[in-house]
Amino acid sequence: MNIKIKENLKRTFFFSIFASLGAIFLLSLVSSSKVDNNFLQFNSEFDNSQNFLGYFGSVLSNFLLDLFGVASYLFCLFFLPTHLDLLMGIDLNGIPGICCHYP
Repeated sequence: MNIKIKENLKRTFFFSIFASLGAIFLLSLVSSSKVDNNFLQFNSEFDNSQNFLGYFGSVLSNFLLDLFGVASYLFCLFFLPTHLDLLMGIDLNGIPGICCHYP
């Protein structure tokens, strides 16, 4: 019984991590704007960020979009099968192109 509780806590922990990362990536990418301040471009006259996550979101979205382009939206989609695997216990390893391994 103690092993089952540990397994459920581990699943809940990893689910919350992947859900948080997916939500943060999605919010920062959806609300990104070219006029926001970011890591390499800073305008002291513009203090209100249009990004939902503020300065952190604008830096994150700019980094992801500059590095990976539109393919950075796929990071959010990567976390969805991991959610299903962790939350519902659905084994998605047999589906081609989806690999959900967690410790």
